[in-house]
Amino acid sequence: MPALPSQSAFALASAVLLVRPDAMAAIIDAVTALPGVELHAKDPNGKLLITLEDHASDPLVRRFEQIKYFDGVLSADLIYQHSEETPDLSIEETVP
Repeated sequence: MPALPSQSAFALASAVLLVRPDAMAAIIDAVTALPGVELHAKDPNGKLLITLEDHASDPLVRRFEQIKYFDGVLSADLIYQHSEETPDLSIEETVP
């Protein structure tokens, strides 16, 4: 059986966004409309805590970069990022 290619099976990141309070509702709508993005906390002064999930790190990072440039986002800080690789499921047979 040929070996399966190694690739990220799961990627997770968390971020804190500082947004203009008058733009918060629009930013929440835009951010949560993105695939794999979830809002966990919001502060009336303009702080949002989000997580991003995907099957690979690259799309997750691109999504975070997109969020940073939403109109009304003052800053976006990546707090945590983790990814797990798929295990090598190839079976090596030995013949006695």
